[in-house]
Amino acid sequence: MPWLSVPRRCANARNACWVQPPTRVNGQIQGTKLRAEKASPYHSGTAEGYVHVLGDAYPILTDPCLGLSTEYPWAMTFATAATLFTFTLEWCLHKEFHKRLNETGPSSRDVEVAASAKETELTAEHNQTLKRLKNLVHSYTFETGIIFHSIFIGITLGVSQDRDTVTALMVALFFHQGNEGLALGVLFVKAGYSRMRYLILGALFVIITPLGVAIGIGISNSYNGKSKAALGTEGIFDSVSAGILIYNGLVDLILPTFEPSEMPRKWWLQVIGFGSLWSGAAIMALIGKWV
Repeated sequence: MPWLSVPRRCANARNACWVQPPTRVNGQIQGTKLRAEKASPYHSGTAEGYVHVLGDAYPILTDPCLGLSTEYPWAMTFATAATLFTFTLEWCLHKEFHKRLNETGPSSRDVEVAASAKETELTAEHNQTLKRLKNLVHSYTFETGIIFHSIFIGITLGVSQDRDTVTALMVALFFHQGNEGLALGVLFVKAGYSRMRYLILGALFVIITPLGVAIGIGISNSYNGKSKAALGTEGIFDSVSAGILIYNGLVDLILPTFEPSEMPRKWWLQVIGFGSLWSGAAIMALIGKWV
């Protein structure tokens, strides 16, 4: 699979194969600016997964029209399965990346016997490449969760003929897509995509909701939102999307960003980072009261 390929090391820094991730410049200030910018959109996966997506899936899958048990938490079950599947998939991909990097990178024996600056640089590059490949996997799984949910938001918007419903959905799209786009953008930069891959994944994120709207308009005359097929499909997709978004938000986005080694040393700068995270999540949770 081409997107799993491990890039060859370049001869020098000028011909670096990857886009270098942002680094701290001029002390802690630059690092703090980056931390706040990264923390702000990273709440979207967790808050949206719990409050918006899983919150929508639960009443759908307990609707009496679906014919299933109205007491069993079907939404939580599908979300749990999606979370564990995402973890298993990422584990398998990370294992494959380690294997390929060990085949292309410097051997452990070479690292032990060679203490030159060149070998040290290659080892650091090896670790940096592994980190970027992990971010590549994170960006793919995160966008998958977004796509599952966005397509049904678009369909709902397309079939809706009530002005209040359309207004609520447009507000939801504004906040959801905005925060998700910021989080995806940070992941794309950290993964060091090529320009073509930037365009493809960015275009997929942009067109998926309008595509859902077009589908909704096309089926608006025959669409029955209370049919078993419609309820089951939307409920399962929302639950799966919630499981993926929650896992990505906590494990792939928030945890790596707030590792002690990645945080600035000054306590008040750490407060800024956590304040950005909590305030963003609180805003998304508050929006769930209306949309």
